[in-house]
Amino acid sequence: MLVGSFAKQCGEAHFQGMAVADELYAALESTPYSESPLNVPDNVANEVVSGYIFPLTYFAKKGFENGGADPIGGLKRLTKLFSITIFLTWIQNIAAVMGLIVMVEGMK
Repeated sequence: MLVGSFAKQCGEAHFQGMAVADELYAALESTPYSESPLNVPDNVANEVVSGYIFPLTYFAKKGFENGGADPIGGLKRLTKLFSITIFLTWIQNIAAVMGLIVMVEGMK
């Protein structure tokens, strides 16, 4: 059950991350930044990270600065998280089948 709850949390994080990525790309494709997303001024980074609380603001700002070198780095991380979610789902299914086998064997 622990693997199942962790897989659910990873899946939810992936879903929310994709929603944030879509919103961010829509904002960056709007008029002043549509020419090149790599030439985004610092005030946009400050606007993006303004919603976070103190310790997360630092990491979000750092991630935004590092993400400028790799524009699809966030999507790469979300793809890796999606792969982990699939792997955890497989582990959960295997553990469920093993649990059923143990339960049936215990009833004999």
